[in-house]
Amino acid sequence: MNQSFNIRPETRATTLHFLYRQLFVTPPPVSRCDADLDGKRAIVIGSNVGLGLETARQLLDLGAKVILAVRDKSKGLDACKQLSGSQHLSDDSIEFVNRARELPFLDIAILNAGLYNVHESFSSTGYEEDIHINYLSNLLLTLLLLPVMKKSGSDSGRIVLVSSDQAAWAKFEERRSKPLLPTFKRKMKDWDMAERYGTSKFLGLLFVTELARLSRLFGRRCSIGTRTIVHAATVLGEEAHGQYVEDAKVQPMPPIVYAPEDLQLAKLLYEETLSDMAFVGVRDSIERLQSR
Repeated sequence: MNQSFNIRPETRATTLHFLYRQLFVTPPPVSRCDADLDGKRAIVIGSNVGLGLETARQLLDLGAKVILAVRDKSKGLDACKQLSGSQHLSDDSIEFVNRARELPFLDIAILNAGLYNVHESFSSTGYEEDIHINYLSNLLLTLLLLPVMKKSGSDSGRIVLVSSDQAAWAKFEERRSKPLLPTFKRKMKDWDMAERYGTSKFLGLLFVTELARLSRLFGRRCSIGTRTIVHAATVLGEEAHGQYVEDAKVQPMPPIVYAPEDLQLAKLLYEETLSDMAFVGVRDSIERLQSR
C-alpha cells in the first residue's frame, strides 16, 4: 500500500472527524463530461432500495446499460419500474453466480449487498449473517466476476465493493485467532450489532488489499452518498486500485490495516477465504488471471 494521505488513519477514524465529513464534506456529482458510459454494461448487486437503487439511477443517467441484481423478484421489478427499462437478476444463490459468469461482457460491477442485524443470527453456512452477507457473499461475487471483467477486454473495468465508515471503528478482537474465519461461526459473548457490522465491512477492506496486491486488474441522502460509489466506478483510475474511496477521494483505511503487528492479517484472511470458497473454484480463476 503505497498511498500517502494528508491525514493519519487514527485521526480519520474518530467520531469527531466522521461528524465533520457528514456535515461539511459533500462529494461532487459525476456528469457525462466526467464519464460517458454509453455502450457500457454495469451490474449493481443489492439495487432495489437505498444506495444500490440510487447508484443504478446515476449509472443510467451516465448512459450505461444497468443490470439489477436483488434477492426479491417483486422488489426488483418495482425497482425496474422506477428506473425504466433495467433488467433483473437474483443474487440469492449460486445460480446467479453461474449466470453472471456467462455474461458476454461487463464493464462495471457494484457490490452493495448488505445487512445490519439487530439480533444475532446465523446463515445456513454456519456463519453469522452479517459476515455471510456483507463479507463472504460480496467477496464470492467479486471473485467470480473477475474473469467476466477480464473477458470483456476493457482496461477501464471497475469492481466497487461498497464499505462503511464503521469499518474503522471495529475492534476486531478476533484477529488474533488462527484460523480466523471459524470464529464467526460462534456466538459473541455479548452481541454488539455495531461491532459485528463494522467487522464485516472491515474484512472486505482487508481482503481487497491482499487481492489488489496479488492481482493488478482493476447518513446522507442516497443521491449524495452514491456519488462516491459512482465516482469510484467511473472517474478514478489506477490510484484507486485496492483502496478505500470516500467523498470521491482515496482515503486511509482503518488503522488496524497499517499496524505492524497485523501486517500478515490480510494474507491470513485472504487464504482462509479462498479455501472457504473452494467449492466454486475461485483460486483457480485467480491463478488463471494472474498467469495472463
